[in-house]
Amino acid sequence: MMSMISFVIGVLGLFLSCYFFLKQQKKKEISHFLINSYDIGMGLKNEFPEFSILYNDEEMAKYVRVYEGCFLNTGNRDIYKSNEDIELEMTFPEKCFVKAIKIAPSTEDLIVSAITGEKSNEVKFSVKEIIKTNERINYIAIVESAKPINGSHDALHFKHRIPDTDSIQDGDKQYENKKRRNHRAFELILFILFVLFVVCEVLLYLGKYPFLNLYVSSQIPFALVVITLLLYLWYDKRTDKKYLKLSDGL
Repeated sequence: MMSMISFVIGVLGLFLSCYFFLKQQKKKEISHFLINSYDIGMGLKNEFPEFSILYNDEEMAKYVRVYEGCFLNTGNRDIYKSNEDIELEMTFPEKCFVKAIKIAPSTEDLIVSAITGEKSNEVKFSVKEIIKTNERINYIAIVESAKPINGSHDALHFKHRIPDTDSIQDGDKQYENKKRRNHRAFELILFILFVLFVVCEVLLYLGKYPFLNLYVSSQIPFALVVITLLLYLWYDKRTDKKYLKLSDGL
C-alpha cells in the first residue's frame, strides 16, 4: 500500500508538470507588440494653421501618426507554409492612409517584404518560407488621416491564414495572460501535493496505515515540490527571454 501511494503521488505531480509544459510546447503563435505610437506636428498645426508636413514633396493630411511595432514568433515551434510565403495582414483605423512603412527583420535569414493592401489602411507582410521561434519583424509605419487617429493597439486588426497557428493578439496582454496561466498551473500542482501530504499526515494521526510514516518522513514530498518549482522557474525564465529587447533593429 505504501509503495502504491508514493507511486501515485509522484506520478500525479510529474504528470501535471509535464502536461502543462507539453501543452505550451505544442502551441504555434505570433504576437504583435505596439512598441510606440505618436503624432507628428499636431501641436504645431493647432498653433500655426499654415504649418504643413511634406513627404516626397507632397503635403500630408492634418493628422499624421507614427506606429512602431513588431511581430514576434512567441510560440515554441517554427511557423511555415509548404511551398508558400507566409502572409500577415495589419489594418490601421478606418479612413487612414499608410504613407510609408519600413521593416527590419531581426535576422538576415528572415526575408520579409511589406506592401499596402487593396485598402489604403492595410499593410501586407510577406515572409519567405519560415519564421523561426523568437524571430521578429520590426516595422515603422507613417499613417495620415483627415480625422484624429487612435494610436492604441485596440485600433489595429490582424489576419493570417497560417495552419495550426493562433490568431495574432496583443503581445503585451498575451504575455500577461500566459504568465497568469503559468502561475495558476504551478499553484495547482503545489496545492495538490500539499493536500496529498496532509492526507497522509491525517491517516497517521488516526492510526491508520502506520507504514505511511516511512513515506512522510522520507524526502519524496519535498523532492516533488523542489522538482516542480525548478521546472516552473526554468520555463518561466525561458518565456521571459522571448519578450526582451523587442525594439532592437528599429
